[in-house]
Amino acid sequence: MSASAMSEPARYVERDNEVCFPPPFQQSDTFLTAWAVPSPKELQQAVLHRELNAPSGGQPFEYRPLLSRALLVLANISKISCIGPAAPKGWLQEADMSVWLLCGAYKLVNGRRELDHLAWYVPYIWVTIADAMATGREVYGYPKAIGWAQLPRDPHDPGPLWTDGLVLPTSTPEAQVVQQRIFELARNEQSALPSTLQTFDASQRREAFESIARKLHSAGEAECDWNFFASSFDDLLGLHQPMVFLKQFRDATDPNAASYQAIVEANATVNGFSSAGFLPGGWDARFYSYASCDLPGRLGFAPQQRIDLGFYVYFSFSMDLGKTIWSAGGAR
Repeated sequence: MSASAMSEPARYVERDNEVCFPPPFQQSDTFLTAWAVPSPKELQQAVLHRELNAPSGGQPFEYRPLLSRALLVLANISKISCIGPAAPKGWLQEADMSVWLLCGAYKLVNGRRELDHLAWYVPYIWVTIADAMATGREVYGYPKAIGWAQLPRDPHDPGPLWTDGLVLPTSTPEAQVVQQRIFELARNEQSALPSTLQTFDASQRREAFESIARKLHSAGEAECDWNFFASSFDDLLGLHQPMVFLKQFRDATDPNAASYQAIVEANATVNGFSSAGFLPGGWDARFYSYASCDLPGRLGFAPQQRIDLGFYVYFSFSMDLGKTIWSAGGAR
């Protein structure tokens, strides 16, 4: 075999009953709600170091948290389909329940780290169907797990909203994996619902995302100035939403090894926008801790807290082909 042939990627073998579909993907008619949850930057940094910087050695980018808040995101995606030239027919629905961290990608320039671009990292995500879980994990590196949820029906839905997942309650040989509540949200009955909420229609996309950006920049004590944040944020939520992933597969011969490991970046490109706005304040949130899933311990989420900053977006987007930023090598 020639050297050039050996360097070519292996061709994916399509099998009967395949549950991992080819990118890119179109997500149509999505209703996304997000709440800004206080999260200490030092704990976010520990997550980013462990899951992105340590594997790659910080090359070519070192990822650092930009905000002192994480986003708790619930998304109801009405229709997902493959849109590549040889895409299979058909579509499916998906519900996503996740946590997003806004991070800066810092590049080494003349011996110093300089902020190159912003990206979202998703350390936690649950989905309601196996096909979405397999595709998200295998293609991009989303850490998708199976979950159950009650999602909001519209921006005025007071809840209760909740997500369940499969967890190990304790780190003991006797512990069994069980379905348990991960988090829940409900509007406080003592909080009066405002008669009007700030909303933006289809012609006000830029105004909507700039308004959301201003509130997050202020509440999250952003590590970069407003001009850089604003110019980047129109891409982050308004047009191209850069995301960064740790894509990896466990090795079958060594329990402590990865047979493949890479840092991948990919854009979610907004190609349809209907409306956006802010959610009413006064949400009571509760986060639960388990041996295998601990949002309070890992991200510093107070187990019980009130959340007042939230927003929603009605939009459609494509999940585009990714780019391998760093790789430890191919499969063994």
